Amino acid sequence: MLLASPTYKGISNNEVIVEDQTIKPIETSFNLDALPFPNSRIIRVAIYDEPNNTETSYTGGHSGVETNNVSKVVELLSVKPNIHISILTNADISLHVLTTASFDVLILPDNHPREWILDMIHDFWLGGGGILALDGSALFFNHLGILPPEAIGTDGYGVYWDYTADGFNFTTRHPVSKAFSVDAYVEPPGFYGHFGWDWSALSGSAVAADITPLAHDFSDANVITALAFDPTDRGGKIVTIGHDLTYNYNPEIDPLIVDSIDWLAPRPKGRILFDYTHHPYYSIDVWDDLAHWTGEYETYRDNLVSREYTFDKLYPVTSGQNISYPKLEPYDMFIVVAPDVGYNYTVDEIAAIEAWVIDGGSLFVVGENPNSMPDEVFIINQLLTPYDLRINDGNVVQTSYEGEIPHPITEDATQLLMTSNGYINITGDAFHPEWNYTIRPRRRADT
Repeated sequence: MLLASPTYKGISNNEVIVEDQTIKPIETSFNLDALPFPNSRIIRVAIYDEPNNTETSYTGGHSGVETNNVSKVVELLSVKPNIHISILTNADISLHVLTTASFDVLILPDNHPREWILDMIHDFWLGGGGILALDGSALFFNHLGILPPEAIGTDGYGVYWDYTADGFNFTTRHPVSKAFSVDAYVEPPGFYGHFGWDWSALSGSAVAADITPLAHDFSDANVITALAFDPTDRGGKIVTIGHDLTYNYNPEIDPLIVDSIDWLAPRPKGRILFDYTHHPYYSIDVWDDLAHWTGEYETYRDNLVSREYTFDKLYPVTSGQNISYPKLEPYDMFIVVAPDVGYNYTVDEIAAIEAWVIDGGSLFVVGENPNSMPDEVFIINQLLTPYDLRINDGNVVQTSYEGEIPHPITEDATQLLMTSNGYINITGDAFHPEWNYTIRPRRRADT
């Protein structure tokens, strides 16, 4: 792949440097450690590069002409100095590098992700990441039940969308379409037949209130050629634009693509990481096969993301340390659920977590009943040792605490009631008889 973009900046050993308009090649592999630390000034964009246009199983034969014009997207976004661009292949994404801690926005430049990375892309969106889909790339939202949820498991063709769009008649003022006045019309050159949503079908879906049609077909107002989706109950933002950058490219549409990036990028209150490296007893989604029970924390994750947090999953590695300080550093909270038997935390992992907590990270530990799951509780207690905390491993009768409880997580509670085993023993420096709470400064001002 060759790019002519004098302002493009890559990463690490695959950085693209163009001097005096000299064109140098881009490599698709990259070093995660070289990515910029998440903050409010830089938007980290991942562009999915998929040159294989073999029909995927979920497109139902309706993938259309896939242009996969990665180079043009890079050229358009390079005009923005605060946009950091990385190119990901399906091999990269299969290694779980597509996280909200590393990237804010994923762009599908008129291509279709291969089947084996759909769950990873789904995780990225469910965790709060934004997605921009150009032309026919948008149909995979139907298959995953993202847009709209009623289309799950189908390609949506002929019901929710069709290749009937022939231009952009802008009807709404929106951050994505701010470069266009209402009633402005942009016509693509050459032949027509781009991706267009059926507004009658979308407006009857469960997420209709979260969808903003930005532009429609000039001759048929029911065909939506550009839309913005800002879900209120789960997932990140989405923009779809019925336009490819090869056959019917019109530079007048460039601002729509560029301005969508800033709107799509999350500005999280905090970044959250869920540990899968030690095979938790309960998982988040049904496709997470590293847990004993799957799909237990889906609603919890969705509630956090809908409240402007981002959420990632930490997967085990085949070599090296599963949990390390660099892996925890981008995050504000680390969630650990009682692991399966045999997946103890190593001394180095416990030390890494402790160092991260000392530096301001928040550790959220979910235990279990010590009578029915003593081995799992033993593993959790090893992790809790540095903090003078321990899940009790004996019987306890019903116990309660009444009165004022001055802490943010119990701000509406007047009583705490324990009705089973597994209460927490608090000793040493962790103990304070009055449960006093002192407000600490945020870990990082930019998150």
